[in-house]
Amino acid sequence: MVAGLSAPDVKWNLYMAWLWLYAHILNELDASEESMKLQRVRSVLRRTVRKGMKNVSSITASAKKKPIVKATKIFDRYVASTYFPSLNVPLASKAFLTPPLLFIEYLVYRADEVAERQSDINLASVKGSDYEKLYKYKKILEKFLRIIGAWNEKVSTQVENGEKYLRCENLATSGELTSREDAIKLIELRPSDVRLLREITSTKLRKKTSVDLENALWSAEVLADIGNDLEQYSQDLEDGKFNIISTFITLYGTSAHEEIQALIDHYRSRIESSLRRLDNTERMRVREILDASNMLGVEDVSSVISTVGPLKATKSPSVSYPVVATGALCVFAWMAAYAAIIYRGYSDRTYGVPVPALAANLSWEFIYGFILDPFGDHIHALSIPCFFIDLIIAWQTWKYGTQEAHSPWVKRNFHRLLVVTIMMAGPLTYYGFKDLEDPDGEYTGFAINLIMSLLFIAMLVRRGTPAGQSMYVALFKWIGTLLAWVATALTVTTSPEIPLPRNLCEFLKKSLSNRRYPLTPLINVMYAITFTLDITYSAMLYRSIRAAGLSPWRRF
Repeated sequence: MVAGLSAPDVKWNLYMAWLWLYAHILNELDASEESMKLQRVRSVLRRTVRKGMKNVSSITASAKKKPIVKATKIFDRYVASTYFPSLNVPLASKAFLTPPLLFIEYLVYRADEVAERQSDINLASVKGSDYEKLYKYKKILEKFLRIIGAWNEKVSTQVENGEKYLRCENLATSGELTSREDAIKLIELRPSDVRLLREITSTKLRKKTSVDLENALWSAEVLADIGNDLEQYSQDLEDGKFNIISTFITLYGTSAHEEIQALIDHYRSRIESSLRRLDNTERMRVREILDASNMLGVEDVSSVISTVGPLKATKSPSVSYPVVATGALCVFAWMAAYAAIIYRGYSDRTYGVPVPALAANLSWEFIYGFILDPFGDHIHALSIPCFFIDLIIAWQTWKYGTQEAHSPWVKRNFHRLLVVTIMMAGPLTYYGFKDLEDPDGEYTGFAINLIMSLLFIAMLVRRGTPAGQSMYVALFKWIGTLLAWVATALTVTTSPEIPLPRNLCEFLKKSLSNRRYPLTPLINVMYAITFTLDITYSAMLYRSIRAAGLSPWRRF
C-alpha cells in the first residue's frame, strides 16, 4: 500500500480500475470474430460489468465529486477514448496499463482537492500543512512511477508541470494572477495530468511516437480543457469552483469571449498544421479519434459565456470547534452505551438491543462509515469502530436470541430471521440516505434512534425483567442522543468566527425555528419524541430494577 492513502481509498480505486479493464476487454471481444469460446467469455464479462456498473452507479450517484470518480471520467475520455486508439495500444497493454494510470490520475485529483481547499490563500507564501501535503502527494507519485518503471525525463517534466499548474491555479484563485502571459501559461499547463498519462503509456509501450502526432495531441488537450470549462462555466460559477474562463473575464471583461475565441482558433490551427505532416491514412484516423472524443472544443464561445461577472472561488462552510467536540462526545457516549449493553448481555446471558433496532443501527454505521465518505471527518471515522462494536452485540443476539423466542417457529428460524432483518435494513437505510438527500445522516439517524427508544420500552415490557439492560445503557443513550442534537443545532447557529451561542435562549430559538437541513422541523420533532421516550424508558427501567431487589446504579 502506498503511504498516505487509506485502505478504503485504495480498495475503491482498484475496484474502479478493474471495472474499466473488464469494460475495455468486453469492447475488444465484441469486435472479435464469433466463436463458442468467445461467446462464453463475453457472457461472463457482461455479467461482471453489469454487476459492477450497478454497484458503481448506486455509489457514485452520491459521490460525483470524489477524486476516484473524477479520475475514471478523465481516464475514459483521454486515455481509453483518445490515447489508446491514437497510439495503437494492444489489448494486453491496455489490461496492464489501466490500473496504474487510473491510480496516478486519482493521486492528481487528491492533490487538486488540497489546492481547491485553500483556493483563497497563496500556498507558496503561506507554507503550512496543505503546502506540505502537495509536496507529499508529489513524492508518492514519483515513488509509484519509479516502482512501475515509468520514470524518465519526459515523465519527470510532466510531474513538474503538474506541480507548476497547481501553483498557478492557486495564484489565480487567490487573486495574484494578473497578466495574459500568466493566463496562457495556466491554460497550457492545465492538461499536465493527462499528458503524464500519455507519456507513461508511450514509455511502457517502448514505442516512439511521432513528433507531429504528439504536437497534435498537445494542442487538442489544451482545447479540450477550454471546451470543458466553457461547458461547465455556469455550474462552476454556481458551485464556487475554479474555472479558467473566469480568469479571462477578470482580465478582459466584456471582450473575454474574443480572447478565448482567438486562443481556440490558434490551437486548432496548430492541430491542423501538425496533422498535415502525417500521411493521409494516419491523418484521417487521428482526426476521427479527436472528433469522437470531443477534443476540439466548442464552436461558439460567445453563446456559452454569460453576462455574470468573474467566478469567485468559495470555500465550503467550516464548522466550529464546539461542533467537532460535541459530535465526538456524542459518539463516545454511544460507545459507552454499547459497552454497557455488551457487559449486561454476557452477564445476563441475553442480548440488549431489539433485533430491528440492531439491524438498522448496523446498516447505518456501515453505510455512514464505509460507503458515504470513509474518513471524511471525525464522525465518519468514529462510526467505523462503532460498527465493529455493534458486531459484538449482533453476536450476542445470535448466541442468546433463541432462548427468548416464545414461538417454536421463531425459535427454529431465529438465525434466519436475524440475517433477513439485517439484509432488509441495509438497502432501506442506504436509500434513506440517498432519497432523503441526507448526507449527514440526520433523518436516518434520528429515525433509527426514535425506533430504538420505542423498542427498548417494548422489550422491557415483554421481558418483565431488566435482563440485558441497565441504567447506564439508558443514561448514555440519552446523553448521546442529546449531544447529537446539540451538535446539529450548533452547525446552524454558530460559525468558526462565533463558535459558541451568545446565550441559551437565543440558541434554542434559532435551533427550533431553523427550517433547513441539517436541522429541519421534522428532525426537531423526532428528537423531541425520542427525548420523551428515553425519559420514560429510564423511569420504567429504574422501577423494574428496584422491583427485582437490585441497586440501579451499582448494576452496570
